Amino acid sequence: MPGKRKYQTPNKDPPFTSDSPYSKRSRRSVANQSDLAQAIFDVIKDHEDEDGRAIADTFMKLPSKRYHPEYHEQIVDPVDLTKIGQRIRMDEYRDIEILTTDMQLMTSNAKKYYNEDTEEYADACKLWELYLNTKSRLVEQLKPTEETKSRPGRKPRNRAKTADDSDFEEIDITQEEMKSLYEATVSETDDEGRLIAEMFMQLPDKTNIEYYALIKDPIDFLIIGDRVEDGYYKSVLEFEKDLNLLV
Repeated sequence: MPGKRKYQTPNKDPPFTSDSPYSKRSRRSVANQSDLAQAIFDVIKDHEDEDGRAIADTFMKLPSKRYHPEYHEQIVDPVDLTKIGQRIRMDEYRDIEILTTDMQLMTSNAKKYYNEDTEEYADACKLWELYLNTKSRLVEQLKPTEETKSRPGRKPRNRAKTADDSDFEEIDITQEEMKSLYEATVSETDDEGRLIAEMFMQLPDKTNIEYYALIKDPIDFLIIGDRVEDGYYKSVLEFEKDLNLLV
């Protein structure tokens, strides 16, 4: 059992407030379970405790196999927030309870490995409570109110879905958030540590006539990056449409 940093368990985290940077996004309805998973993940990843410390940082990466081999000997099914984030982007959480299982596994692993008087153990307890509270709050906000359900005279507007439509809500986003989203996208790696975005970073040379004859709207990550810098994207949906063109 490792002798990690001594930590005095603090008082219970203060509740979320309306001025939390992600509270506005959290109040928006989400289109499906995958969107709900992303909204919960965003809150957890960016939440700071009373000392201004992001408790999620403890769980972004598993302990190194080289420096902490005992962790991987003791923990049979390791998982971290980076892996959970990848699963969200791969649309693997079609049922939010699958995300709950992964979050519980991650925090339980930490509590199993670290001593109770360590900061890591306390962070695991806080993060699990944060997850449950956030999930409960967002799920509750998805439920239609009695007033909405009984309001007469309003019919849903039907519109045929086009090829350009997204499964995601049109979520407004600041330029700083967009830059963070872009950086996270281009720095994503596969299980072997290779940059996934590398093959999409730059368009083929103009001498590749067949490519440009086939692709009517060519785009690469350099173009997308320039658009991010210029403030071109006003919503996640606009950014996603360019990503869909890319792949």
